[in-house]
Amino acid sequence: MKIILRCQFRFRKKTHDRFPTLNEYIDCERGSTIAAAAMKKKCTEQVKEQCLSQQIESVKGKVDLLFEWHSSTRHDPDNVAFAKKFILDGLQLAGVLENDNRKFIGTMADEIITDTENYVILHISERMSIFL
Repeated sequence: MKIILRCQFRFRKKTHDRFPTLNEYIDCERGSTIAAAAMKKKCTEQVKEQCLSQQIESVKGKVDLLFEWHSSTRHDPDNVAFAKKFILDGLQLAGVLENDNRKFIGTMADEIITDTENYVILHISERMSIFL
């Protein structure tokens, strides 16, 4: 299963066409925990709405995830990949994932791709048990 996700958020009076980085979220939280909570809620809701509009079906059981981050910025990979928190919460809110805890999430991998646009392609694969 493949999901394409995009996000817009406001930070420092600017609208960004990507998920917030870890540093942006920390800066926002230091300024106002209310603003940081609003940022998280907005991003999480956007993921939920995009899953619903793409008619993504729910998956049962444990899954492996590959986050393919397409980025036009030069942020460090760990700074960009922080947004998986918003994505996982949005997937759960949309009913795509049963939960985002260790019982349901196996391997998570990140690939950062330099692009002219900012978006994430999330590859979800059901985990096959090696013990039959």
